[in-house]
Amino acid sequence: MHPLCLALAAALLVPSVALSAQQLPSVKSGSRVRVTAPRCGIHNRVTTVEVLRNDTLKLSSNPTRSSHPGINCPLASVIRLEVFDGTRSNWLPGMGIGFLAGAAIGATAGGFWRSCTIEWGSLCTATGAVTGATLGLIAGLTIGAAITTDRWEEVPLDRLRMSLTPRRDGFALGLSVRF
Repeated sequence: MHPLCLALAAALLVPSVALSAQQLPSVKSGSRVRVTAPRCGIHNRVTTVEVLRNDTLKLSSNPTRSSHPGINCPLASVIRLEVFDGTRSNWLPGMGIGFLAGAAIGATAGGFWRSCTIEWGSLCTATGAVTGATLGLIAGLTIGAAITTDRWEEVPLDRLRMSLTPRRDGFALGLSVRF
């Protein structure tokens, strides 16, 4: 009866193990990833995927040296997995911040300008605000375009995972529940 139960368990679990790797379509060999898997000693590490097997994720241990052996981490122990999705320029936020800061500084400077010969002091303030906003907009655009940030796409990990691993003395059944 023992071999029959083992065969039944294998028949039920093998499809779920095969599905675990298929549910990670954006993760391929050579992909740059950010991984959190505390049981593997990995906390928010940026690395490269060497191989993705049915229930194991093999990561590069040292991205600069290819001679070092990789880290094998069971997929069931991965809490968070993100794939690098390129970089993004911050020109638009920079432009907005520069515009607002320039307008505030320009309006303040225009209000205190002693050589302003216009009778209406508010016109000097408005002129300073427009000039400051224009200069701030250009400076913010330039600085924001130079600052880039990485974009990461989170890979959805299923909540319930089962794995069946062959051992010398039989098979090991693994069950992981994420909540």
